[in-house]
Amino acid sequence: MKYLIANWKMNSVDINVWEQEFVNLVSSQNNFPKSDEVRLIVCLNLYDYTVFSEKIKNSKNEIFNKISLFTQDVSQYDEGAFTGQISSKFLKKVGVEGSIIGHSELRENGDTENIVFKKGFRLNEQGLSNIFCIGEGLEILENNKKKPFLLNQLQTFCKDNISPRLLALRKLNHDYSIYSFTGIDRHFLGSNNFTATRKRCRHRFRLWRWEQ
Repeated sequence: MKYLIANWKMNSVDINVWEQEFVNLVSSQNNFPKSDEVRLIVCLNLYDYTVFSEKIKNSKNEIFNKISLFTQDVSQYDEGAFTGQISSKFLKKVGVEGSIIGHSELRENGDTENIVFKKGFRLNEQGLSNIFCIGEGLEILENNKKKPFLLNQLQTFCKDNISPRLLALRKLNHDYSIYSFTGIDRHFLGSNNFTATRKRCRHRFRLWRWEQ
């Protein structure tokens, strides 16, 4: 299975245009995977959910028709006086399938390893998926601390029956490589492993780029 994941961030997206560009791109690529060979995930702004979910439901394109909708973040809390936050309970109620957690932008703004774990725990409670982001900064890389740094992120998260559904490994250019997670492996990080998908992908605003 191959994965294509789009994070729309806080961009205004014309969903009609995005759908048409997506369908045109898929139709023009002879080597684009078949619908049963690829999983497409769009991490959208939640206010777009109703319109986009209807687009997916009514689409005649067999690939667009199977897009999964995720959010870009989720609260570590179940409920309460947390202004502006969205709980896993709410995501499940509206029909979202999962969320990104641990994105570098949020880690830089205060999401500790413990907070990221709590977010994963809340998603798991509701039977929702997670896209768990890890990655090192330039300082960590230059000090040859990449492996222990990434291993700590994984080990802190993988406990109490919580683990990544998909693992997003950030590169220094801020692209992410997406992996199916199977566990931790000595040959990858110096301890335990996860297996990579056969091909990587990058998302640019509104359009997919498929890397050979």
